[in-house]
Amino acid sequence: QIESLILDGVDAIIVDPGSASGLNGAIEKAEKAGIPVIIINDGPVTTDKCYQINFDTAQMAKKAADYLVKALDGKGNVIEMRGMAGVPFDEDFHNALIEVLAANPGINVVGEVYAEWTRSVAQKQVASILPGLKQVDGVVGQGGDAYGALQAFIADGRDLPIVIGGNRGNFLQWWSEEKAKSGYETFSWAANPWDAASALYVAVDILEGVEVPRIMIMPALNVTQDMV
Repeated sequence: QIESLILDGVDAIIVDPGSASGLNGAIEKAEKAGIPVIIINDGPVTTDKCYQINFDTAQMAKKAADYLVKALDGKGNVIEMRGMAGVPFDEDFHNALIEVLAANPGINVVGEVYAEWTRSVAQKQVASILPGLKQVDGVVGQGGDAYGALQAFIADGRDLPIVIGGNRGNFLQWWSEEKAKSGYETFSWAANPWDAASALYVAVDILEGVEVPRIMIMPALNVTQDMV
């Protein structure tokens, strides 16, 4: 598709990559043709022949993990919900998360599922492993999957663990209502949703001759118990 766009003579290309290196050849062909490529959301990619708007994925994962460890007093069973296999964001988040959890031997990862950052997939995947788990104290995902995990526990009639949120409206609304009703406590974070729009601004700047850095970091938004 990228090569087709190059042949069409487009002025700029924005890419949400599914691989760290699989698109490098096409990206470099675009650069050689004078077409700037802007990477967003699921990078980074390993070629420097593009502009990249990435997240500080490790920092986001560590904040989520640190909150969970503290909330559980360093002891408990945790389910990790990953994104999609092979995507750079998933790998970076997972590695940073496991680094924190491994430093706290009282925390046990008792289940790992691929939730694809999607509520319905998360609910199905978490529900599929719950029968084999006696106790779950926490669930942490990569955003977009938290409400689905909650629904899996509710449908199974279980006590709710600490589910780290992903700033989707359904989760935040549920959390706000449950906080008022029962005092439910957690933490929510997410990569902000406007990175694609930011890429459009960057593309216009590049085409108008504005000097733009090759690597840019999009901040994440954290929602705390006080803020919700």
